[in-house]
Amino acid sequence: MTPSVTAVLPRRAKSRLTSGTWTWVPVVFLAYAFLYDNSTSMPTALGAEWTQLTELPREIRIVEAISLILATLVVLNSSLSRLSRNLLIAISLFTAVGVGSQMTRPLVSLLDAFRLIYAYISPLFIFIIGREGRLNRRSRDLIMRFCLVWIVSSAAISWYQFVWLVYPLGDDITGLNKDAHANGNLMFFASILLTGGALFLRKRKLFAFAIALVVTAVLSSVLKSEIFCFFALALMVWVSVSESTTKTGQKIKAGLRKRIVPVTALVVAVFVMGIAFSDLDTFNNARAGDIITRIREEPLKFGPIASHLAAFAEVWTFPSYFLLGNGPYSYANPVSVGQGMKAGALGKFAHSSLLLQLGESSENARVTLTSSILAELGMPALLILLGAYLAIGWVVWRQRNSSDKEQVAYATGLTGCWLILILTAIVTLSGSLDTISISWPIMFACGITCRIGAADELEEQKPR
Repeated sequence: MTPSVTAVLPRRAKSRLTSGTWTWVPVVFLAYAFLYDNSTSMPTALGAEWTQLTELPREIRIVEAISLILATLVVLNSSLSRLSRNLLIAISLFTAVGVGSQMTRPLVSLLDAFRLIYAYISPLFIFIIGREGRLNRRSRDLIMRFCLVWIVSSAAISWYQFVWLVYPLGDDITGLNKDAHANGNLMFFASILLTGGALFLRKRKLFAFAIALVVTAVLSSVLKSEIFCFFALALMVWVSVSESTTKTGQKIKAGLRKRIVPVTALVVAVFVMGIAFSDLDTFNNARAGDIITRIREEPLKFGPIASHLAAFAEVWTFPSYFLLGNGPYSYANPVSVGQGMKAGALGKFAHSSLLLQLGESSENARVTLTSSILAELGMPALLILLGAYLAIGWVVWRQRNSSDKEQVAYATGLTGCWLILILTAIVTLSGSLDTISISWPIMFACGITCRIGAADELEEQKPR
């Protein structure tokens, strides 16, 4: 191979990596995701009818799955990244284990089993499309602005529901979204990303915007995300102050003024959130102390911990159960429970002893998303899926070492959002990966951020 050809290859690869001709694809997918979750609003919420923009049948998810798979196939080529290749292997293995579990214990049809499996792997397809599609920085900015318009509209409706219509805090403050969990999580995600812009890009005005969304998110009473948000904010502050010389190439002096800004931002955010939490969300404020006491005194009886112990006991009895679980819909999962216990064949297999009883809070749930995977599909399926999502989180986290400060801001903020998604899946049954409006925007942004990082690496390797 001649030197001239060798020099051309990095330029061609970078051109393919940074092309934005696929920008319309994630916008269309995300518009559908928001509208679908909006059309399946929880019927018990007070605003379920008048906030619904359109009606979409549940069968449309078959079309969604086909579209995602086709889009994934289109972006596959010889320059496929190692991460995307490993994710495709993980998807194939997880699907094979799920189908094997269904064939061993066929409680429902193969189509219903596919719906369950697809709920867990669809965000992985979204990430691969974002990573391998012809997307660039402009694509990422456009996607984030599009999502921000939806989130701000939901925030305005949330305050209208709370102040004008006097809806009670919690499950009735849904904004434009499926339920309160999706509504609150989207606002937390937006506030984390805006905080990243305020800290790393020195856009201080964004910080006030972030605080407004954090306070609004409290209206939806999503206790778990409120707690996890503290971890995400602390992570961002640690990245901001951990080194005197940041990887963005900007010299940050060790002076008090440079160091105190991110710490002050975290203190202000925590203080404002604490005031909103104590003054508005009195229900969660009253039980927060009880949760801490229960974790300290009886950790093995705490809901999320007890649920995983119970799921492990379900599969420990026989090797076949350990490898393939008890079969799809044999335990309890987001798809069947999310449709309610009256959902025919998809609801009747869920153990009533695992579900919340009248008056119980979600941390008392005897099943979570990860424990349901363990009991229904077995230990290999759980490890494969967790490995895939952990790999995404690790690669995004590594992007904080970029020499581009915008890349650092996105990478750190998205890592915080990814952390909330993973922790939510581990500790609860609702408001996690099965709600496509909250996982898809984060996965698209994560994929594009990794793609931009790969393009930057090629630029650095180009012969001078």
